Amino acid sequence: MFRSFRKLVVVLFLASVSQALSAEPLTNEQYKDVVSWIKTQPGDRPDTNSLDLPNELTMEEADEMLRVIWDAYCDNTFDAEVGDLPLSISELEPEPVVGAIGMRVGKLSLVEDMEMRYLVLRKERPRKSTNRALFICTHGSGPTPQEWTTQIQLAIQRYQPEGVYFVPRMPEGSGKRWIRGHNQDAYERVIEQAIAHWGVDPNRVYFLGISQGGFATDKLLPFMPDRFAAGNAMASGVNPDNHPPENLRNTAYRTDVGEKDTMFNRVGNAIKFHERLDTLQAADAEGYVHSIAIQKGKGHGIDYRPGVVWISKQKRDPWPNKLVWRSREFQGKRRDRHYWISIEGEEITGTTLVSASADRESNTITVTAEQLGEKPKDQTDAVTPKPLSGVALQILLHDDLVDLDRTIQVTCNDETVFEGKVKRSTSVLLSTLANYGDPSMAAKAGIQIQLE
Repeated sequence: MFRSFRKLVVVLFLASVSQALSAEPLTNEQYKDVVSWIKTQPGDRPDTNSLDLPNELTMEEADEMLRVIWDAYCDNTFDAEVGDLPLSISELEPEPVVGAIGMRVGKLSLVEDMEMRYLVLRKERPRKSTNRALFICTHGSGPTPQEWTTQIQLAIQRYQPEGVYFVPRMPEGSGKRWIRGHNQDAYERVIEQAIAHWGVDPNRVYFLGISQGGFATDKLLPFMPDRFAAGNAMASGVNPDNHPPENLRNTAYRTDVGEKDTMFNRVGNAIKFHERLDTLQAADAEGYVHSIAIQKGKGHGIDYRPGVVWISKQKRDPWPNKLVWRSREFQGKRRDRHYWISIEGEEITGTTLVSASADRESNTITVTAEQLGEKPKDQTDAVTPKPLSGVALQILLHDDLVDLDRTIQVTCNDETVFEGKVKRSTSVLLSTLANYGDPSMAAKAGIQIQLE
């Protein structure tokens, strides 16, 4: 009798699980609308609030909704120029070379008919299917093939961590600069493809470079830090006054430079940059993970192995409880999002500075948003910052940041600007997922504040 009853309970339980798994959170029409929206070019997409989507979700419903939307995104956003993940090196010939079977040399179409040639290689033993690391590897200056093929050989022979290595060749027309806006667009494309189709962990994406590629690391990491877990600048160094180290609060940073690498004051600038990071970390012990290795007796040629190992051990936190964002235009681009803060508005000019922190215990968010004055060249006195105005500041929310089932209080520039509960929203999930192509950065809700 007991055995029969237990069997009945198990059957009923399995039936209920089967029903739950087969029930999708979107109707057929809603799903079609989501797919159509994803397929639309980003600049032509309507506001997701105009779609008839469920916008009062529980935590469990939001998690399931994200899974469904992410599957739809992956099914409808394959970038043919970036392509599929290649075979691993262990599956190729004993000594793989460029052009060997499985080592596909591809081309990305950029602006103004420019092209970026690249090679993707995969170092894995044993073969993995998910949670891969992605390393974007940039070489020295110029579009000539020598430095590109050298970087490829370094990735094959010297860089030890397992993962996917994307090694681009500098496009003609880039002016020997990896930081150009069209190259930034290429990195974004590769990262999004890698997350959606290569099994790359979005929290294990790394940028590294040598010489001019090192300068790119120095400059791009502070500009777009929330894309990366860490970066490794090799044989380079930049002045911290020109590239804000404050933005690296949540992105680990490593420099390897020779003690005799004095051209362009590389070693001097690298030391100065890390001294600034030392000061920032002293005031904020949970942030600003960094390391500098000055290689004794070395000039511009150094040992390139240690830094890549160091960065590979770092992971990104997509929802850090504190952030610092010094924002300005760089190479014709301006970022509109930094982790969980977004700023929009035609009035954004010059340099803005946003500091924000979230306390999950008290369920409060504190923001300071300032407009930093641009000091004239002939002026020595500091310019007093002003409260940021004329923009919409959006606070993106996630259950890892605050408790969305409780009242949230937001203070901006010492004034309470919001107090209440916020509903988890499919509209916010869809828009933030598509804008970054990164499910771990998809917000479940948002609070928009108009700064007057």
